[in-house]
Amino acid sequence: MRKCTWPTREQLLESTVLVLVVMAVSSLYIFGVDQILYHVITFLTSF
Repeated sequence: MRKCTWPTREQLLESTVLVLVVMAVSSLYIFGVDQILYHVITFLTSF
């Protein structure tokens, strides 16, 4: 375990925040695409 280099507290915090931001942006993008496709399919099947 002595050869391992552990991240500093700042690096760990930055990585955590980055992961949370990327997850939030990805979730919003997938939600938006899902809503658009839902409305398109609903429109196409309502004929």
